[in-house]
Amino acid sequence: MENIIDNKTEMQEEQLQDRMQETKDESFLFEGMNKWQDVCVEIEDSVEKFCNDYHISREFPVDINKVAEIREMTVFYRDLNPVDAENTFAVVGNTLEWQRLDGTFSRIVSIDKNQDNNSKRYALAYEIGISMLSDRLEDEDVPKSFNYSVPILPTDSKKFLAEIYAMCLLIPWRSLLEVLNQYVEDDSHASPIDNIEWIDYLADCAKMPRYNLCIGYSYISKIINRKCQADAQLAEKYSRILQR
Repeated sequence: MENIIDNKTEMQEEQLQDRMQETKDESFLFEGMNKWQDVCVEIEDSVEKFCNDYHISREFPVDINKVAEIREMTVFYRDLNPVDAENTFAVVGNTLEWQRLDGTFSRIVSIDKNQDNNSKRYALAYEIGISMLSDRLEDEDVPKSFNYSVPILPTDSKKFLAEIYAMCLLIPWRSLLEVLNQYVEDDSHASPIDNIEWIDYLADCAKMPRYNLCIGYSYISKIINRKCQADAQLAEKYSRILQR
């Protein structure tokens, strides 16, 4: 009888330890998710402040060329993928940074002239993201020459951060909420909403590639999640399109 009680107690202790480990794992996952949200929101807030300071409209489509001009970036459109280059992936954008005699930096941006207009816009937004990132990090932490290529398989965390900057520049979260809300209320669209049609519609509004939009959509959703958590009125206004 004692053996049975001892075995039962041992099983209960093992189950308790397992549950404690599961709770620890869950806590670790939520902690990681919150940190990732913090990064997205911090970048969005810095982009929003920049746009407000320089009176850049955040309605679709964002004037990305004006942003580059304010950032004092010189943009050239040239062939970045000549036949003899033997690039594995197509280079869409490149930033070359050099230092002036007075100690300031000049950023020369090259965009592949053979890309469609939406791809050119995203490439420029990405290069702007690199420049904004370099402003916040030590100079040696950001390379002086930086390629943006597709398809994207980044291994450098700075490239992920550049993607977030590009998405925040091209897809202001308030504009996304408003456009989606109008899209849902428009009876001409299929019900339930077709995801592919919606993404195509949003990409057209923002004038950016669907490919990049699909990658970066989750960044903006994290920002919206945090903003709506902090603002009950905002959450109520868009309650129809926010998942609970």
